[in-house]
Amino acid sequence: MLQETRTLAVLLTEEELRIKADELAHVWLDMAKVEEEKKAVNSRYKSQLDELMQKASGLSDEVAERRAYRPVVCEWRPEYVSQQMFCIRTDAEEIVEKRTMTKDELQLELPISSARRRHKKAEVAEAIDQVLEGEEDGN
Repeated sequence: MLQETRTLAVLLTEEELRIKADELAHVWLDMAKVEEEKKAVNSRYKSQLDELMQKASGLSDEVAERRAYRPVVCEWRPEYVSQQMFCIRTDAEEIVEKRTMTKDELQLELPISSARRRHKKAEVAEAIDQVLEGEEDGN
């Protein structure tokens, strides 16, 4: 007689059924856990890819435009004739911005030394004192 082994359907016992159900529950839990890990990893990779894409985009713009934006020291310079203030970049001496001068900026400060300024203030104070004394004498 010729024998062979085949895989065929066999009814499970109650004990086998309980074991398989318990195993199935653990597999479902493991699948959910792996799915959550997959989401976390995908999220991390997506974040990294987004960051790299943004960097590549910025570099592409700089290469295409042949320029990059960087901090540059600028200074405001007055032009009293036109009553304008000019913001000049100091690395290239180019005008970055211009605006009308404020009232305070239009007031020129006279180049008087601090010693001369103190002397003038003292003279003014003395003149005021003299006027006030004269008013007191006259009244």
